[in-house]
Amino acid sequence: MSNVKENHLHDGEKMQIEDMQKCKYEYVMALKHTLNGKLFTKDFDNWTLSQQYDWVNKNLRKFYPNVPESLLHLIPAFFRQDECGRSQIDVPIWLDVEKYHKGQKFVHDYYTPIIMGTFLSVLHTYSFGDELKPLILGAKSHTPYLAFKRFLSAQSRVESWYNGEPWVKETCAYKDMQFTRKIHQIVRTKASQLSEDTYDALCTFANPWCPDRELLLKDFTAACSLEKLEQLLFKLFTNSPYRPKPLNHADLVMLQYALMGMVVLHPHKYGAHDATEEELEGFCHMWRCYGYLLGIEDEYVY
Repeated sequence: MSNVKENHLHDGEKMQIEDMQKCKYEYVMALKHTLNGKLFTKDFDNWTLSQQYDWVNKNLRKFYPNVPESLLHLIPAFFRQDECGRSQIDVPIWLDVEKYHKGQKFVHDYYTPIIMGTFLSVLHTYSFGDELKPLILGAKSHTPYLAFKRFLSAQSRVESWYNGEPWVKETCAYKDMQFTRKIHQIVRTKASQLSEDTYDALCTFANPWCPDRELLLKDFTAACSLEKLEQLLFKLFTNSPYRPKPLNHADLVMLQYALMGMVVLHPHKYGAHDATEEELEGFCHMWRCYGYLLGIEDEYVY
């Protein structure tokens, strides 16, 4: 029995290594496809994949001078497709339970500002087509009523995390975190089995029901008239044959921000007038834990 278990673990570790190699390869190839070849050293193609991967990461600022510094490190995360393989009960070594509880107190004291910030952030997030497509593909959010049910269900799960400790087995928070991870993996698997054209077709409405759609599109187009070349992350690999698959680690980080970022950046504007730096830090620590438990690589979580 022990030999079978060891072989099983070995196979699992081997699969993780193979997945990581594939992610590195697609990442390097995407950069080679979208960037000017003169930016690469002459002997680049003679290097090992690991050497190429390390070199491009060290030179991202040269490749993308207009991407904000705070977002530059997320570029490789677009090509981390699957969870990093850790168990949900494996708590991070940096977990500070006292700080986590301070975050819970912040949620209790300022729940309405948090919900307001979340609602507005989600609207921003889903104005980007690639962030919206996984919801359409899941076929449970593509009508107003289904979207309402889905968002209500998602918020209920997040509240469960807020009220518990998702790393403790058999608790409601643990089960809701487990369910979220399962849904993410289902969408990833479904999308990975489709060609890019099929995926785009399935995630596009021929006649979307939105009376103000044309007006909004015009408004959004004009909103970033001073956009610089290769400034926006979500556009970097749009036309690449190695376009990132949905719900990659960068997507999850951006969704994570949508659920907590606005009230942290602008607490007074959302009504959290008496929030202290310590409470806000505790709230951020909570979400860092959630990102970790959702399988995001530690280097990308807040």
